Amino acid sequence: MTKNLQLVQITADDWEGIYFNGLLKTEGHRVPFRDLMEIIVEEGGRIEYWATIEADADWLNDLGNLPDTLREVKFAENEIIPAGLVWA
Repeated sequence: MTKNLQLVQITADDWEGIYFNGLLKTEGHRVPFRDLMEIIVEEGGRIEYWATIEADADWLNDLGNLPDTLREVKFAENEIIPAGLVWA
């Protein structure tokens, strides 16, 4: 049985992170396409949803790194968060 995956890219200034089903898989100044594809293959399944969402840059600068779960991310004020996200 194929599992459904939700991929969310969180960005803030020059930093980004990739969450699969609400869990942080990788982060850095740039996530290379090859790394993203390796994660997708590792996770298996089918991507049913993807989004890019802006985090609060000041919050992330103070924190230093993205948290382990999407639930802990502080989003930018102007972001509209899509319904139905998996938060982990």
